[in-house]
Amino acid sequence: MNEVVTARYGDRFGKSMNGFFDQTLLGTDVCDYEATSVSSERIRTPQGVVDSTRLKSRPARGAEKPAYESRVLVSRLGEIVLPVDVRVRFDDGSTLTELWNGRERTKEYRYEGPARAVALEVDPDGKLPLDIKPMNNTYVVETPVAAGWKAAVSVMHWLQNILMSASLF
Repeated sequence: MNEVVTARYGDRFGKSMNGFFDQTLLGTDVCDYEATSVSSERIRTPQGVVDSTRLKSRPARGAEKPAYESRVLVSRLGEIVLPVDVRVRFDDGSTLTELWNGRERTKEYRYEGPARAVALEVDPDGKLPLDIKPMNNTYVVETPVAAGWKAAVSVMHWLQNILMSASLF
């Protein structure tokens, strides 16, 4: 196994796979990663707006556009240490995917750009079936638009119930 992985991926997963097998096959520890939090703050950028797709500054044209600093936090709750993908989604629809080695208990990523981070997902493609709680792998910031839709659905639910009750008479 060590020869095949090294030949195919180089040192991406380390020099040998023995640590992986010791943790997963021979050990009794659990694997659990968590999408812990997402926050965004509005910041001023006097030299322009930072582009979240390239994470580099570009000059502003005309009026200054709003810029945000977004912070996302992921955590390793179990003892098994494996690399895992972390995907951040922004309110303009763009996404960024990071590869976290999982060695630290927590890892914070910071992004500056014209869009706020609105969602965080650990292992978005489900490559890590060892995770004992996949339900805590997603964190979504609730937007005011979603709250409006919840209220509208609730009103429609009660209106439907009233109309159905009235139809009995």
